[in-house]
Amino acid sequence: MDYSSKTYGKAIDHLRKDRKMSRPDLVENIMSERNYQRFTKGEVSISNEKLRLLIDKLKFDISVFDAYVNY
Repeated sequence: MDYSSKTYGKAIDHLRKDRKMSRPDLVENIMSERNYQRFTKGEVSISNEKLRLLIDKLKFDISVFDAYVNY
């Protein structure tokens, strides 16, 4: 398991819940729900592009995402 993947997955899922966005709405046209669940558990990594798309869809500033994750 990749520590950073697990950390990023948890951060993305936390943002999703804060924004009251459903899992299907977030992952639509980006990845499968199952793969998203596996990402949030740290079981798989995702590409930087998919990570960027998820962050954009959450309307979060990608330039501060790393600081948010490590807070």
